[in-house]
Amino acid sequence: MVATSKDAEPAGSARDGTFTMPAPMRPPPKAFCVLLPVWGEAFIDAFLENSLPTLLAAGNVPALARTLPTRFVFLTRQRDELTIRGHPAYARLRQVCDVGFLPIDDLIMSGNHSTTITLGWERAVRREGEAMLDTCFVFLVSDYVMADGSLATIARHMMAGISGIQAGNFQLNEEVADYWLNERLAAAGEVLSLKPREMVRWGLDCLHPATIANIVNYPLC
Repeated sequence: MVATSKDAEPAGSARDGTFTMPAPMRPPPKAFCVLLPVWGEAFIDAFLENSLPTLLAAGNVPALARTLPTRFVFLTRQRDELTIRGHPAYARLRQVCDVGFLPIDDLIMSGNHSTTITLGWERAVRREGEAMLDTCFVFLVSDYVMADGSLATIARHMMAGISGIQAGNFQLNEEVADYWLNERLAAAGEVLSLKPREMVRWGLDCLHPATIANIVNYPLC
């Protein structure tokens, strides 16, 4: 997922390319809550080692925590909580914001991960009760890698009164993409800051066949 300031801009651009922020539609939120459904050792390890370092970049989860009280909630199986807590990346995340866990054992179904993820998000939101109306929820999945500054952009617009932001993403061929990402993770260490244009350039060279098949003007035939 690459959410740059351009991706997240609400409607309001003029013909000359300038942008005027519309009048606030609602009061700013009082808290941020990042929701991350993940279960199973392989998927947990992939998130903690590949995706979380990009979320820990200064312009992502730390930017939310600098703006408002922020919680990061793992939606997972009860037995997977120990696995997550035992990973060094979990300790780094706790230094940035509050971290919590919400069991979703009863929601997990084989072969239908999308439904499990959606129901897990719903459970987490409803658990907030009336506070949900003053909370900005960030809905993530575990195999996103995120450009530095993505969540800072979202925070800026939400604090200005925007009610919601949708950011697009596209699927990559993991076998092709892994070398580039692993090389940067090895060089960066605990926190990985990736520039949006660099990520898009990389991603366009590693598109998954399912993504390519949805490009209407792709010159295959």
